[in-house]
Formats: sequence, structure tokens, C-alpha cells
Amino acid sequence: MDKDIALSWWLTAIQVASAAILICFPLCLPRELNKLRYASLLSIVTIMYTILVVLIEFPFYMKQNLFDIEEPMVIKWAKMDTEFFVAASMTFLAYTCQQNVFTVYSEMERPSERRIKKV
Repeated sequence: MDKDIALSWWLTAIQVASAAILICFPLCLPRELNKLRYASLLSIVTIMYTILVVLIEFPFYMKQNLFDIEEPMVIKWAKMDTEFFVAASMTFLAYTCQQNVFTVYSEMERPSERRIKKV
């Protein structure tokens, strides 16, 4: 049983690494940001799809998992475990993406405050 779990984990790790190499690595190669305009559009579409799926699936999840229980659920507002690092990395990424504005501004043909606000 443990060998099956370990094998499954390694197969998943290989698939994720392969996807990262085949999809993410080519996106790191362009020297100019305007080459990524279609990838940015695709990422916005996938984010919107994810939001739509969550909004559609949430009522079914609530019905199956929370409304059928006999004892009330206790909500923990904060806990410290390994998931902290996942949340922290997302937060750091959100704040460091703001630094890319300077790179975009420097690559514009006629940089101005009015044009950067459009971006």
C-alpha cells in the first residue's frame, strides 16, 4: 500500500515538473514583455474560468459537507502549519508583481503616465 502511494506521488511530481518545463520555461525566454501578451490573455481567461467553477461548485460543496453534519463546525480563524508557506508565497508574489511596472514602462515606445495607466 505504501509503495503505491509513493509511486503515485513520484508520478505526480514528474507530471508537474514536465508541465513546468514544457509550459513555463518557454515563457521565461523572451527578452521583451510584449511577447507575453497572448500568455497574459490566456492567464486571465483561466483565472476567470477558475472563479466561475468555484462559484458554481460552492453550493454543492456546502450542501454535501456542511449542512448534513450533526454537530456544529468550529471555525479556526488562524493556524500555523506548513500551509503558511503556500499562503505567504502567494502574498509575496502579489506584492512583487508591482515591480514589473517599471520594466513595462521602460519597454514602451513613447512612455507617459497616461499610457502606463492603460496598461
